[in-house]
Amino acid sequence: MKRSVLPIRTVLLTAALCVAGALVIYPLLFVLMTSIKSNLDFIINPLGFTAPRFANYADAWKLGRVGQYFLNSVIVTFASLALQIIIFTVLSSILRCPPSCPLS
Repeated sequence: MKRSVLPIRTVLLTAALCVAGALVIYPLLFVLMTSIKSNLDFIINPLGFTAPRFANYADAWKLGRVGQYFLNSVIVTFASLALQIIIFTVLSSILRCPPSCPLS
């Protein structure tokens, strides 16, 4: 039976990608875990697991006016997207070929 040996470069690259993935995923998990804790739970045990408190999301929606901010983001996104489509459509028709182009 022939054993396959991985090159050291592959091992190091895999290890580096695993570390990079952990560096990206850990803050996201920390934010998610913190968002379902009460203030007291966060102060007492910031890194530990506690009973989830999903009412934090309802409180943020009402008291933090998240709904209004979300609506503002949607309006700005669609307005800028519409403006970009208009501008780039006009520019693409102008820049498609020089004035001496036979397609003009």
